[in-house]
Amino acid sequence: CLGVKPYACTMCDMRFIQRYQLERHSLTHTVKPYACTMCDKRFFQRYHLARHSLTHM
Repeated sequence: CLGVKPYACTMCDMRFIQRYQLERHSLTHTVKPYACTMCDKRFFQRYHLARHSLTHM
């Protein structure tokens, strides 16, 4: 069953093939440990913060 995504996020319309993918995604709605020092945005992954930081340059 390629393409079947039985795990649905309850906070948005994202769907996932595996449960761990849904669990990891769910953190994006709650836990955001990486904070921008130049504005009030927060990010789930360090990479996303680094990419965002470029907008302040």
